[in-house]
Amino acid sequence: MSSPKYIKSLDGIRAIAALLVLIFHFSQYVIFSSEWGKLIQKVGYLGQTGVSLFFVLSGFLITRILFDQIQSQHYWKNFIIRRSLRIFPLYFLYLTCEYFLVPYLTHTSSPDISLQWYYWFYLQDFATTFRWPAAGPKHFWSLAVEEHFYLLWPFFVLYYKTKQLIHPI
Repeated sequence: MSSPKYIKSLDGIRAIAALLVLIFHFSQYVIFSSEWGKLIQKVGYLGQTGVSLFFVLSGFLITRILFDQIQSQHYWKNFIIRRSLRIFPLYFLYLTCEYFLVPYLTHTSSPDISLQWYYWFYLQDFATTFRWPAAGPKHFWSLAVEEHFYLLWPFFVLYYKTKQLIHPI
């Protein structure tokens, strides 16, 4: 089992996606008065496609990893552990700071656990979609979507590997 070949050009696509997201967020919070500024703001709304580009790129890369590891003894377990070790530490550190450290340092109250729990279990995308009362970092919805993908996609790849999926490069 070798790891999939690194594709350097995808770093450029990843950089473009990140730049699109940054432009989108920047253009939302700055009020432009000049014609050039208004044009930047209009173009900035196209930056939402950066998130979609990240999702597509992630799907491609994750599928490559899954195809490479599909014959391993603990295929799903190993995949989930590797993904968790990449995301969980920083994610939960951020939530801990957001909900406990910052309120403690600023002498403010933390949101009630009934408003936090969606974030602790990667369900904030459901809370956002269905407008359930929740309190947390709004931009983390994409991490929740990514985690749901990580949980379900390995089964899909395993089931369809020989039937309908085309092996990615």
